[in-house]
Amino acid sequence: MTKTALQDALPDLPEQFSIDELIERLLIVEKVKNGRRQYQAGKTITSSEVRERMNGASNLDRASLYRFIDHLRLCSNGIETVR
Repeated sequence: MTKTALQDALPDLPEQFSIDELIERLLIVEKVKNGRRQYQAGKTITSSEVRERMNGASNLDRASLYRFIDHLRLCSNGIETVR
């Protein structure tokens, strides 16, 4: 992470915030940045590939995977790392 990335993240925070909120915001920014790099490098999988992998997964694994995909979609501000 760079100072510029930190400075870019600060205006999105409320006037008063906790250290935990700042860390969460910075983690999200970093995850989105990593997701974009992976996407640009072609290191993503299609939705159908995810479904194929899930067919062999247990119900618990499937539920965790769905939550993870939803998390990625929410954190990416419209940029999906799963095509």
